[in-house]
Order: sequence, then structure tokens, then C-alpha cells
Amino acid sequence: AGLTVALLVAFGVAGTRLALARVAAAVQGQKLAPI
Repeated sequence: AGLTVALLVAFGVAGTRLALARVAAAVQGQKLAPI
């Protein structure tokens, strides 16, 4: 059970980092080429 929880936490952290990276990229893209 502990391993499953650890995997879920790891995936959650990875997902959060990816989401933040996408948001940061979108913000930078808008600054470079505002719509």
C-alpha cells in the first residue's frame, strides 16, 4: 500500500510540474506574441 501511495504522490508532483511548465510557457508565448 505504501508503494502505491508513493507512486500516486510522484505522479501528482510530476503532473503539477508539467501543468506549471505549460502555464509558464503560455505566459511567455503571450508576452512574445500577444494575441
